[in-house]
Amino acid sequence: MVILVAADLLLGARALPHTQTTAPQAVYDLRTAPAFLLTNPERTQLGAAAAGRFLSMSTITFDPGDMGDYRRILLDSGQLSGQLDGRGFDQLVIAQKSQEILAPNLPLLWRVAAVDGFDGGVLPLQRYNQFLTIFIPPDQLVPNGRLREQIAQMPATRLLNLLNAQYIITDKVRDLWFEDVYYDRQIGARITENQSTVIESSQPFEATHLDLIAFVEGDATELGANQTIANVTVSAGGQTQSLALTAGNAVGAQLADGTLDSATAKSSGATVALRDVEGGKQEYRVRLPFASPTTPDKIVMEHLPAAPDLVVQAATLYDARTKMFVPLLPSDRGRFRLVHSGDVKIYENLDVLPRAYLVHQTESAQSTEEAINLLRNPTFDPAHSAVVTGLPAIHAQPNPQDSVEIISYQAERVELRAKSAEQALLLLSDAYYPGWRATVDGVESPIYPANHLFRGLALAAGEHTIVFEFDPSPWRRGLQLSGLGIVLWLVLLLSGMWKRQNVPVTGVR
Repeated sequence: MVILVAADLLLGARALPHTQTTAPQAVYDLRTAPAFLLTNPERTQLGAAAAGRFLSMSTITFDPGDMGDYRRILLDSGQLSGQLDGRGFDQLVIAQKSQEILAPNLPLLWRVAAVDGFDGGVLPLQRYNQFLTIFIPPDQLVPNGRLREQIAQMPATRLLNLLNAQYIITDKVRDLWFEDVYYDRQIGARITENQSTVIESSQPFEATHLDLIAFVEGDATELGANQTIANVTVSAGGQTQSLALTAGNAVGAQLADGTLDSATAKSSGATVALRDVEGGKQEYRVRLPFASPTTPDKIVMEHLPAAPDLVVQAATLYDARTKMFVPLLPSDRGRFRLVHSGDVKIYENLDVLPRAYLVHQTESAQSTEEAINLLRNPTFDPAHSAVVTGLPAIHAQPNPQDSVEIISYQAERVELRAKSAEQALLLLSDAYYPGWRATVDGVESPIYPANHLFRGLALAAGEHTIVFEFDPSPWRRGLQLSGLGIVLWLVLLLSGMWKRQNVPVTGVR
C-alpha cells in the first residue's frame, strides 16, 4: 500500500509547475511593466508596501514583442548546450507574460503593492471576498481572492480609490488599428441624455481631424433621416469650434447602431471599423475635420435631448498631412493617463486617494450586507465619506488645512501624523484584521472596520500622532502555552530520570 501511494504521488507530481522547467529569464528578467512600477518615488520615500497599489486586469493572450529574439537565442539554436526545447520555450513565453502583468504572486518577488492581496496591506480574507462583490455581482464571483481574472472593463475611479489603486495594468487585446491609425479602446464613455464627457489632451499635438470609434445604443432605424445626436466642442488656445455627430439611416450619417451587420449602417454607409462577431456588435470610425490645423487643449462631447445613448469607445487626434496620430482617453469612469505602453499598458488613476486620509462624513452600518450596499451605491464617494461599522455617524466640515502624513510604514507598524479642524475619521486603506492595535497620542484607541475592508480611527479636532501596531494576542497566548508545555515536558522528563536513578537495585539469587 505504501508503494502504491508513493507511486501515485510521484505520477501526480509530474504535472505540477515545478517539473516544467524553463530558462531562468522566465522568473528573474525584469520586464518593462514592473520596471515602471518600481520607479514609483513613494517606494523610496516610505517603503515598497506604502506605494500606491496596482490592479492587473489583463489576460495572458497577448504576444510579448521580444519573443522573436528569445526564439533565436534559446530555441532556434537548440543544438547548443543549455538551450530550450519546444515545451520549455512555451513555458518561457507564458512566464514572460505573467511577468508583464505581475501574476499571480510576482508582486511578492518584486515587492510591488498589489490590489489582489499578495502584498501592500491587503489580505485575501473573507472580508476581501465580500468586498469584491462591489466590483462583481455576487452570483458571478469566484471566491479565490483574485480580482484580476474576474473583471473585463476598467472600474470607476471611486471603486479604485477604495483600494488605493494608483495604476492599472492592461493588455492591448481590446485596442484597434484601422487604416494605419491606432485607437485605444480600453476605457470608453457612454454619453446619455443631458450628459457630457470631457476628453483632455495629455500632450500638445497639431491635428487636422478628430477620429472617434463609436456607435449609438438601441435601434437607430427609429432616427429616420440623419439626426445630430451630439455636439463636439474643441478648445484650443482660448478658441473653440463646434463639430456635429450624426446618426440615421440616410446616406452620409456618421453613426449607426452597434448591431452586427446593422441595416442602418448599410443604408447610411457609416464606416465600420470593428466587427465583433462573437459579441454580435460593431463600431464605426468617424473622422471629424477641424476648420484649420488645431492643437486641442480639451474636447467636450455633449449629448442632445431625445437622442439615443452614444458610446464613444476611442478617440484619436489625426494629422492628415503627416499621417501621424495621438490616441486620447474618453472616459465616463474618472480621469486616467496612459503612463507606459509596451507589451502591456499601464494607466495612472489621476484621482487616486492616498493610503491614509481623513473623511468628515460617515455612515454607520449595522451589518456586512448593509455596508456593501452602501459602498455599491453609485453616489458614494470615498473621497468625502466612509461607511463604518460600530461607530456613530460623523457629520463635520473639512478644512483646507486638514492633513495626514505617513511618518513610517512597516509591515507591523505604521506611524502617522494627522491634523483636523473638526472631528474626523482617519482611514488607513490597509486590511482590518484582529491583532492590530492603535494609539492616538500614546492612548489606545479602538479600530473600526471602515469601508468594510479597512481600518478606521475616530479623531477629535487637533493635531495627533497615531501608531498602528500588529500585536496579536492569540499568538502571545499560543507562545505562552507552548512555553508552559515545554516546561511541563522538562519537569516530567527530569522527574522520570530522577526516579530511575533512585530505584533500589535488587540481586537475583
